[in-house]
Amino acid sequence: MVTLAPGIHGSLTVTEPGLTIKGQPGAVIRATDWTAVKIVADNVTLDGLTIEGGNFGVFITNARGVVVQNCDISGASWAGVMIASDDGPAHANTIRNCKVHDNTHEGIYVKGNCRGNVIEHNDVYQNGDEGIQNTHC
Repeated sequence: MVTLAPGIHGSLTVTEPGLTIKGQPGAVIRATDWTAVKIVADNVTLDGLTIEGGNFGVFITNARGVVVQNCDISGASWAGVMIASDDGPAHANTIRNCKVHDNTHEGIYVKGNCRGNVIEHNDVYQNGDEGIQNTHC
């Protein structure tokens, strides 16, 4: 487990399977790259983080069993959360108990070879085009 202290942290790419990243109150990941958090490993958990900016706040690809929970995700120029098969299938991931808001296009966007994903108990609001979009799955 990695615990992020309060303060501003730059973009992350998670390649280590089974990693949990938990934010202490006031921990913010602010995009310094095209995505704030890119996850390309199985069974990763993001918990209790504020995630801001980037083209995507959270981008999950070629990963399964990812859990994003208790996060506040906003300010992405495309989607707050993107689950996509761009680099390989993205199955059985969960987005729960998050606030996903004020993103330019979608709040949560699921596309491509992505099966069994769960989106539950989220507040998805004030996104430019759709709150939740599911295409080509």
